[in-house]
Amino acid sequence: MSKKIVYLGPFNNQNKEKLKNKCISYLKDNKGKNFYYILPNGDLLKKHRKEFIKEVGAVFELNIFTFDDIVNSIINDHIHRSIDEPLKKFIVRKVLKSLKNKGALSYYNDFTDMEGFIEVCVDIIREIKRSLITPDEFINRCPKRPYYKEVGLIYKEYEKLLMNRNLTDRENDYFNCIKKLKDNTDYLLDIDFVVIDEFYDFRPIEMEIIKELSNKEIDVFINIPYKSSQNNLVLNNCIEKLKDLGFEIENIDYKTSNDIGLLADKLFNNDNSKLTYMDEVELHKCPSIYIELKKVFREIKRHLSKGENLDDMAIVLLNDSYNNNLFLIAEDEEIPLKKSKEIPMNKIPIIKEFLNILKTKLTEGAKEDLLNRLKSAYFPIIDNSLKDEMEYAIRKLNFSNLYELKSLINDSKRLDIDKRIIDKILSLIQKVELEFAYLLFEDKISNSNAKLIELIHYYDAESIIFNKFSRIKDNNILYRDLMALQKLEDIINRLEEINLIEESITLEDYLLVLDDFCRQEEIIEMDEDLNGLTILNPINSRGLKHKFLFVVGLSQEEYPRLDNRNFFLSDENYNALREIGIDIMNYYERFSNEALKFSSLISSCTHYLYLSYNENSLEEGENIPSMFLDEILSKIDGEKVEDKLKFSTIDLDYLINSPLNRITNKKDLLNTFLYKYFNDEIEEKYISQFVSAFTDEIREINTIVDVEMERMTGDLSKYSGFLDNNEIRRILSEELKDKVYSISYLEGYAKCPYYFLLHNYYKVEEMGREAEDYDNLDIGSIYHEVLNQYYRKYKLDLLNNRDNFDIEKTFDYIKELTHKYASMKGYSVDNINDNLLIENIYNRLKNFIIIDITRIKESKDNIYPWEFEVEFGKDNPLIIQTNYGDVKFRGKIDRVDKLVDKDKYVVIDYKSSSYGKNDLESIEKGLSLQLPVYILSQEDRQVIAGVYSMISNGEYYNAVGVLGEASFITKRQKGAVESEEWNNILKNTKDIIGNIVSEINNGNFSVRPLECSPYCPYKDICRYENIDEEVMG
Repeated sequence: MSKKIVYLGPFNNQNKEKLKNKCISYLKDNKGKNFYYILPNGDLLKKHRKEFIKEVGAVFELNIFTFDDIVNSIINDHIHRSIDEPLKKFIVRKVLKSLKNKGALSYYNDFTDMEGFIEVCVDIIREIKRSLITPDEFINRCPKRPYYKEVGLIYKEYEKLLMNRNLTDRENDYFNCIKKLKDNTDYLLDIDFVVIDEFYDFRPIEMEIIKELSNKEIDVFINIPYKSSQNNLVLNNCIEKLKDLGFEIENIDYKTSNDIGLLADKLFNNDNSKLTYMDEVELHKCPSIYIELKKVFREIKRHLSKGENLDDMAIVLLNDSYNNNLFLIAEDEEIPLKKSKEIPMNKIPIIKEFLNILKTKLTEGAKEDLLNRLKSAYFPIIDNSLKDEMEYAIRKLNFSNLYELKSLINDSKRLDIDKRIIDKILSLIQKVELEFAYLLFEDKISNSNAKLIELIHYYDAESIIFNKFSRIKDNNILYRDLMALQKLEDIINRLEEINLIEESITLEDYLLVLDDFCRQEEIIEMDEDLNGLTILNPINSRGLKHKFLFVVGLSQEEYPRLDNRNFFLSDENYNALREIGIDIMNYYERFSNEALKFSSLISSCTHYLYLSYNENSLEEGENIPSMFLDEILSKIDGEKVEDKLKFSTIDLDYLINSPLNRITNKKDLLNTFLYKYFNDEIEEKYISQFVSAFTDEIREINTIVDVEMERMTGDLSKYSGFLDNNEIRRILSEELKDKVYSISYLEGYAKCPYYFLLHNYYKVEEMGREAEDYDNLDIGSIYHEVLNQYYRKYKLDLLNNRDNFDIEKTFDYIKELTHKYASMKGYSVDNINDNLLIENIYNRLKNFIIIDITRIKESKDNIYPWEFEVEFGKDNPLIIQTNYGDVKFRGKIDRVDKLVDKDKYVVIDYKSSSYGKNDLESIEKGLSLQLPVYILSQEDRQVIAGVYSMISNGEYYNAVGVLGEASFITKRQKGAVESEEWNNILKNTKDIIGNIVSEINNGNFSVRPLECSPYCPYKDICRYENIDEEVMG
């Protein structure tokens, strides 16, 4: 009788070696064809193949597979044509249109033409099929509601179309695989045993394959080295399923002596015992992704200098946002990576330009599409020397499409444009019209494909690529563009497959399918180096071990990701979907899954573990450590982080203020030398050596310094930014004489006088950018309106019955307000994307109010929301007396809180995220006038603090407050000051306001920013460079 055993053991147990030795014994006896070894991913396959070959030498047969390899081998003679993801979307799009036209949809009727909804439908169908549920099974089992029934109908029509066209998809392969396994009793006839290793959970198809294997007279050994002290839902469910299939569970005893292994075993369990200080674990808190990775590479180089091998090290990226900086820094540090650098085809300029040709036709020359067509470099339609001039002229014209532009130009007498440019625009219009005539709105697939290939050859894009290379001499760009062009032609030819579905296609559908293929395909910009540094993620790190492991990205916003897949495959529908039979995880199972992967990841480090996170939030606010990092720290004894393990906070000056023996590349050496030279930290005898080593760089720096010196002189020059013409000054003074100022107007000058000049007086327009889907100003307005109405409604309830105020009973009102004000901004709950946004706004507001009212309830100061949207200067401007004279203001305070038992007040400004909050230093510099002016506006009140209240996380940030006036103002806060300093801050604010108004009147708009944004649209005009930009990269 065959054996069916599950070996359940702790991380890093030795049972794997016994199973591998059994396989090696077979290989030495030339019986490699008589066993299967199944692993979860390709990286483990490579590792095991390498180990087996090293042990045995050359082998003729080595059956090491993934489950997908087994599926492919079983269905290799299948007669149906398999389709890719883009064609799946095309079919679903076709099905949705058909069902809508038939009136078969009610719940999803308005969503059918939304690309986001189509993608979700493809995802839903994929998951249903992966759970081995047929359309009829889904329809019969699902709740009797359109929400579910219509999904079943979409799935059924999709499958019907595949069957009628003799097509299949990857998920159908799973059904066919199981059927063939059941029908073919001879399959695996020569196999003695199967080893399944490094799994802790199985997909439905994998479990079905295991089920069929267990029905055959084959020994099946499943090694699960993931047992730990934690009671893991995912692992427990898997074990129960295997028991149901008749597997015997054999527990493997193994105790690690490795402290890191002990730590991994302790994670996510209820054991309250603590580990002592961990010498083998190091934690770095960094200000940005760039510096976080920079620190990692410096540590790697330090280990290499001590004779360690690159093979013994690995970086685990917990988030894809690290990739760009990873390759950038690896190149700087000259460390090869065992990871190829890839870019989606639709991100490559030549592909974007080609797709835009079709889009321009589709939108009949919409303004932005036409301008992009004009600027095309690979498919040029006008002379390169005219592009900027024509773009500027066309951008200023008011038109929606090519035909409106043509009408405007034909009536050119009313236009203030040079006749030469008019003629060039007419020529452009004629060329675009020829393209329009060439491309039809609907055509046969074969015709469309042939025309696009001809278009590529007509513009001779390949020659343009080589001409570009002759100018810039960049081999990487040459390779990228040639590969992209070749793949583009391949994709166009592949689109012949659409003929299997229908003969003709609309231009809109054609563009969508072509764009989907270009999103799916990637171009390798740089090949992996097989001898390079290993780069992993939590999935492909399974089963691999490294002496030095660097786990980066342990920030809560980045890891773990526990969100719902989509609106349908969500926690709200979990019970219904499980009843249907769909293999979906709820929040707790997703958490358990990530927790098990993380514990396994930590256990894979054998010698020294580096952990790091950055505070540069995706929302441009302050990030917080991941809950998984908190879990690690909770298992180690000690009051502070530094009492538990080696902890360091890396500052922004890390790149320029490190010890010279820690510098690992020439660029950083130069930066550090300059910094230390400026601070007189370089011995005189070394200066000449540095100068000779960096001759070219220092010459360039001196040129920049000369420009800055000229900028700093009082003389009028092209750099200074001074307008010392008396007539200009007179005009400025006249305009400002009776002006009522807004706070943001003067703050704009304080941040950068030159930006202020270009933006407010010269009205210099930046070239158009792509609009964001959702306007942050709209969202901020919704936040403010909801909070204003909410606190007005419940003010007295909070005042009279604070302790018993039931926040949960107000949730419906919060939702009602959110929907009301979102609707007023043009967002609709019937639009699936808008609805997701509205739900996000509601959840943020709800969480903010919970935190805010909890703080109010727990306050020792008896503080309450008192007034809302408090306007000042509306009827009679607020007058602030300054050293320049009286300055008038108008504005609005979001909220004023009051200490009820005392006549003391707090002014509050709401911020959507931590990005907008300013500290005391910013107030003292004049970068932030908002809270001081708010305080000054409350002339007859004793204001004791100015606070930022963050909607994203509920933080109540005291930017400036008087010590001793309330318990929430403490000495630990940077903004907490004595009464005398408070008065000095307000006086200083008045002086700053007076100086700003005086400098504007005097025409001083010099290039001396206190705050220089890397996103400033005028950077190419002023040429001011800020070192922080690279640091924050």
